[in-house]
Amino acid sequence: NFRASNALKQTKSEDWHTHTIGKMASATLFSRATNIKATPALVSTQSGLRNRPTFRISLKPAGRVQLTTHSQRKPRALRSVQVASSADSSTSSGSGTDPLKAVYVPKDLKEDVKVRLVGHFKSDWLDAANVKSFASILFMFFASISPAISFGALLSVATGNAIGAVEVIVATAVSGVIYAMFSGQPLTIIGSTGPVVTYTAILYGLAAQMGIPFLTFYAWVGLWSAAILFVCAVTGASNSIKYITRFTDEIFSGLIAVIFIYESIKFLVVQNLMNPLVTPGTALLSALLGVLTYTVAKATADFKTSKWGGKTLRAVVGDFGPLIAVATGSCFAFFVFPHIALQKLALPATLATTTGRPWITSLAASPQVIFGSLIPATIGVILLFLDQNITVRIVNNPDYGLKKPVGYHLDMLVLSLLIAVQSLLGLPWMVASTAPSIIHLRSLQTLQKNSTTGAEEIVDVKEQRVTALASNALIGCSILLIPLLKNIPIAVLSGLFLHLGIQTAKGNQFIERIGLLLVDPAQRTLYMPKYLAQVEERVWIKFTLIQMASFWVLWTVKESKQFGIAFPLVILAFVPLRYAFKEWFEKKDLERIDPFEMA
Repeated sequence: NFRASNALKQTKSEDWHTHTIGKMASATLFSRATNIKATPALVSTQSGLRNRPTFRISLKPAGRVQLTTHSQRKPRALRSVQVASSADSSTSSGSGTDPLKAVYVPKDLKEDVKVRLVGHFKSDWLDAANVKSFASILFMFFASISPAISFGALLSVATGNAIGAVEVIVATAVSGVIYAMFSGQPLTIIGSTGPVVTYTAILYGLAAQMGIPFLTFYAWVGLWSAAILFVCAVTGASNSIKYITRFTDEIFSGLIAVIFIYESIKFLVVQNLMNPLVTPGTALLSALLGVLTYTVAKATADFKTSKWGGKTLRAVVGDFGPLIAVATGSCFAFFVFPHIALQKLALPATLATTTGRPWITSLAASPQVIFGSLIPATIGVILLFLDQNITVRIVNNPDYGLKKPVGYHLDMLVLSLLIAVQSLLGLPWMVASTAPSIIHLRSLQTLQKNSTTGAEEIVDVKEQRVTALASNALIGCSILLIPLLKNIPIAVLSGLFLHLGIQTAKGNQFIERIGLLLVDPAQRTLYMPKYLAQVEERVWIKFTLIQMASFWVLWTVKESKQFGIAFPLVILAFVPLRYAFKEWFEKKDLERIDPFEMA
């Protein structure tokens, strides 16, 4: 709460100039003020900058806020003003002690711990005391257990039962609880993801070709990966995410959405309707349950922003929508068609590994295996690093209305430690999962329609740690709910899986532009989003076609048995490809379609 005119002072110096303005700044106001552009109306006439387009506000280490603007004397020179927040002032005055000074902690990581974990520790728990958070817990239980069981089934087939649904449930529950408690962005949901499952299947194939035990090879690859990710965390490597633009984000997010939709349709259509070994009654009922569950989930989500009923009723129905959808599909199958056999959830009666092996994986291996596993680990790190940071950056997108600061380096530290333990126990690697994370974030948003434009606007977001922690704890307790959960048909969860995939695709500008290509060219202007209003049609079409080609290459390599292990490198290659765009597109067009944005 201060005027920029008080901070911007004239100076004869053309170099960087710094003033400290005491306690005038609000720490809350600038907690997420990284490279936010302010309007020129905030700039005093005394500064001589009224006609300048913008100045920048940046959050600096130790809670300091930096205002940077063009110099009056020299247009290209920069002048900055650092404003101390209240937290910074108290620290510098000696009234408080920094617990992290006792040990050496790298600068970026220390800042994440101090500002995000410690600075908002109390509110991270108290902000969950509301009905919306309770609904989100139940919602995320079903939204998370569905992919956990589905990916568990995929891993079971891909790894010869070395890793199955039991291991996925245990890893999801324990890792999810720990991550929710200590991560920098607790709204992120970690779990099995399509790309990581694919990579694990590739490692199983490599182990089989080399004639070595898969779990031993998997453990060493995981330990090397964890060590590299730990180094990334303490060296601030996550700062490099700023060089990745929407071009890569949207392709990766689109890949996740397509995997969700693909696996859902694959079960309902390929494994049932087109499978001659499945009876016609079972096949048709499975397809019907999938469609019914998806329809109910979509209807309840749409009802949340409709004009029907009161505000409280719409909020409750929308928040509990997935639970209503799962209950509807399950009850329909149980009461209307009890005589038709359906594939149900396969959960263990006791807490044991899928094959009955010991929980601790043997690390006994030759030096060639131990050090040779560093090669696939290096490629795997690229996937884990990008999967984690891209998903967290999508969650931290300013469009979602979050106010608390981010903590990429703390996220990476927690992830590296979890992967090390998971590798030793023969559990699947858990990483930030895009679809559940976005669904989790949206379940905590309060929306309202703009009376003028009719567009949905975010009014509030419940930023806290309880919903992720409690929903993952429920997944861990699911073994106690076996009598109930065993009555849920897989087809019902596939319908919810389909809903999650489509929800993930919403807001993806890449997918929206593909849809725009299918619209009659004479009517495209009626559906044109604002960011394309000043971009020539041939330009955004060329940009979209390049994205489509890139996505096709990524999917082809991912599905390839010979080159599948290299698909993380394809994702990484999108970064230099984007830098080549300056030769193919004008700068003004790229700034509108795919601007460089600080995370």
